[in-house]
This record gives sequence, C-alpha cells and structure tokens, in this order.
Amino acid sequence: MPSPIAHVAAGYLISRGLSGRYAGFRPGLVLAGIGLSLLPDIDAAAGLLLGDMGRYHNNLTHSLVFALFASLVVGMAGWRLGSAFRPWFTLALACYLAHITMDFFTTGRGIMLLWPVSEQRFKPPFSIFYGLHWSDGLFSSRHIWTAVSEIATVAAFALVLAMFRSVTTWLRAKHRDSSSTG
Repeated sequence: MPSPIAHVAAGYLISRGLSGRYAGFRPGLVLAGIGLSLLPDIDAAAGLLLGDMGRYHNNLTHSLVFALFASLVVGMAGWRLGSAFRPWFTLALACYLAHITMDFFTTGRGIMLLWPVSEQRFKPPFSIFYGLHWSDGLFSSRHIWTAVSEIATVAAFALVLAMFRSVTTWLRAKHRDSSSTG
C-alpha cells in the first residue's frame, strides 16, 4: 500500500478539483477529502490493535461494495447536516476509489475488489507504487523507493489536474466570449 502521505495528497487534490464544481461546498472540503481518502485504511486499526496486519488490513474495506456503502453514508450525513447529498457522495466516492486504485497499483498481494461476491485478490500486471513494507520497521532504506514512486505519481496527477483545470477555464472563457458576441 502507498503511504498515508500519498493517500492524503490524493484526497487533497480531489477535494481541490471538486471545490469549483459545487458552489457553496467549501467549508471543510479539504479536511473532509483528506479524511475520506484515508477511510479505507480504517481496517488497519484492527490490524495494529490485534497485531495481525495481514489478516485485517486491505480486505473488505478495499472493495467496491464498501466504497459505495461508505459514500452513501457520507452523502446521507451531508444531507442530514443541511448540505446537498450529491457533493458529499461524489467527494467520498472519488476519494475512496482513489485510495482503492492506489492500493491496487501497489506491489503486494492485491485487493479484494469484489468482496462480498468474491474474496479473490486482484492485482494488475504492473505496479505504479512500490508500497510501504511495515515489516522492515519505520526506518528502512526500502521506504526511499516508496517515497520516490509516490512523489512522481502525485506530481504527475497534480500536473494533469492543473492542465485539466486550465483547459476547462479556457473553454469556459471562450464559450462566454462567443455567447456575448453572438
């Protein structure tokens, strides 16, 4: 799995990307995106407390069904607190799926993507992230490769997001100019 730093960066970028899409949906958006991007790793708490990360971590909370369930809960909570359902559901689903996707493309045992239908673990034919190796301890030279792969991937994602926002801003301006002259 990538480090929590990579998941936090992804949540931050997603929340920033969605902030312009929903007017009035700004308070706490970045903090919510960060928290939601870490939500699939809630099962790590059980692994840490019970001393068996392999048994508890990266299982059912990393499935598409759980992503949908968690996003529905977050959307309903947003709605019950006086906001709209859709922005909170969208933020939760985007952050959750980003986390699952990042873990999917990490060197390791794969993820139980289709739980509860199947407990089979799915792995891609290639990895993007080297991943953390907690068994090596906190200070391991292998963590350098984790940091390098994460920095490169998050930087590339941020660049693509910035380019996308620039293009959409340019297209909106061009559309406004053509609407006002025509």
